Order: sequence, then C-alpha cells, then structure tokens
Amino acid sequence: MVCKEDVLLWFKDLEGYKRLDVMYELLSMCVPFEVRFLGSCIEEIGKHSYQELRGSAIIANDIDKLTKDSTLTQGLFDEGVRHRVLIYLSLLSASNCKCANWLYKTLLRTEWVESCVLRGNVKDENLQSELLLLFTMGLYHPAFTFDQKNFFGNMLAHVIEQRECKKHLTTKPFPSYSPGMGYNHLQTIISQHDTPSVPVKTTTVCQTDRVPHPQQTQTIIPHPISGPVEVMQMWTRPGFIGQVHPPPEVNFSFRSI
Repeated sequence: MVCKEDVLLWFKDLEGYKRLDVMYELLSMCVPFEVRFLGSCIEEIGKHSYQELRGSAIIANDIDKLTKDSTLTQGLFDEGVRHRVLIYLSLLSASNCKCANWLYKTLLRTEWVESCVLRGNVKDENLQSELLLLFTMGLYHPAFTFDQKNFFGNMLAHVIEQRECKKHLTTKPFPSYSPGMGYNHLQTIISQHDTPSVPVKTTTVCQTDRVPHPQQTQTIIPHPISGPVEVMQMWTRPGFIGQVHPPPEVNFSFRSI
C-alpha cells in the first residue's frame, strides 16, 4: 500500500522537470470538476506571490516590452538569462502565442542550443537541469504549437539520454592504497590465518606388537608447513616484490689423510 507521506517525500526530492512532469500527468488524469476545483485552489495560492511576480508577468505577456528586454541579449548561454526565461515561461499566458513564438525563435531554438544538445556538449549538471526544466515547460505549455512542442520533446530526450549515459559510464573508484600503506590491516588478516587449528588424526598403534590394527588404521592428513609469521608478513607486504630462495646446498667432502 502506498502511503501519502511516502509519496510527498518522494515528490519533494524530485528534480524540477520531474516535478512538473508528474504534476501534469496527475492533472491529466483528473475528471473535469476536479480540474476546475484544483484551478481555483491554484489561483488562490498564486495570489501569495502576485505582487512579487507582477512586473515579470507584464513583460512576459507584452511583446513590445519582451523584445526590448536588454537582459536577454546574451542568450541561454548565460545563467541569468536561463533563470529569467524560466520565470517568463511560468508567467506566460496560455493564449499568448505571439510571445511564445518570439521566445521560441529568439532564445529556445538557436544554433547554440541545438549544437550544444545534439553534439553532447552539455556536461555541466546545473546546465543540464536548467535545460531539462526549460524543455519540459515548453513541452507542456499550451501557448506553443505542435511543431514547437515536438522540438522541445526531442531536445528533452537528448539531454536525458546524455545524463543517463554519463551515469552508466561513471564508475566508482577501486579501493586501493599506495605501497607501504594499509599494512596494519593486512597484518591483522595474515595473523588470523597463519595458524589454523586443523585436527590431525594419527594411526593407532597396538601395544603388543607395535603394528597398526586393521580396523583402527586411519589416513594421516598432511598439514602444510608454513614459515615463520614474520617472514610471511614481510613477503606479503604491499609494494614489496621479491622471492624467497632456499639456502644453497653445501657438499661436504672428506679427504683421507
């Protein structure tokens, strides 16, 4: 069962473009009277920020003031311009196709935007998030035409694909240490496995004839002979490369006097 608190926590941690996508899909699933009721609630909530956004709303819906806005001359390459366009799209009227068309041709579909997205040059995460939000708002905004929304959908798919490819290619760093480091941990592991307690059974010898009894004869389990602990730790130390050589054989010859 899905709890309301879990859904709210999940929605709270979503990115901006995913939040808009989820809300749009939920509104599309509502019946007409629910949509009208939610519209009244949204209108009432929107009054809280009416005075703060009133000036931006006038510019966003007036083609003359929008074209004379000098802060938009640098295009979407500038971070401040992207933020301002996001505000203008959120305040753009649903029937204002003239301003939507100007934003589309002047800012949203430029040579820089197409080359940056189609060639995979969107590396910065903040730039990716802002472009995803812009394309999502353009995709769902009713003031744009079908062809314009189709362009936004293609750009949105490209940016999402680039982000997913980057996540798959990013590998976690392999845990390692430089020579001479981490030796204490390795020494503890070696000391735990150097002296294993393996039960070894020996043959039972009869006290009378010193011959093993046939029914009591058992196989002797060979136990590997390991060197001293200090020597093994020295040769298994990280960054130490070497080979233990056996002592040279010494032949003793006796000369007859």
